[in-house]
Amino acid sequence: MTEVISVSDCLKIMHSGQIFTAQCVTFDRTRRTGGEIFDIIEGVLVQPDEADRPDRPETKTEKTVRAIQKRGPRHAEHYTRNIRLCSAGTPTSVIKKIHPPLLTEFNGKIVVP
Repeated sequence: MTEVISVSDCLKIMHSGQIFTAQCVTFDRTRRTGGEIFDIIEGVLVQPDEADRPDRPETKTEKTVRAIQKRGPRHAEHYTRNIRLCSAGTPTSVIKKIHPPLLTEFNGKIVVP
């Protein structure tokens, strides 16, 4: 028998900062596209962190970008999460947005609602 995990348990593991593997279904309500399955071989949840700020004064462009980012992605409203893909345990610059209810597998376990 295969192991199962709930979506809430998946979110607990994601929010702990651990690297995980997942399989998810795409969905875009605006463009009316989706239904394709994609794999996250290694990923980690993107969490806001003050350590990302440079040790030098910000440039005008960086200030503009930070001002735009302040409004936030409204993950609670849209029920989404940003996942940073990793390569050999090292985070890359690639970020994928997922909808946790559309997870089909998480760390080798089948996801149930």
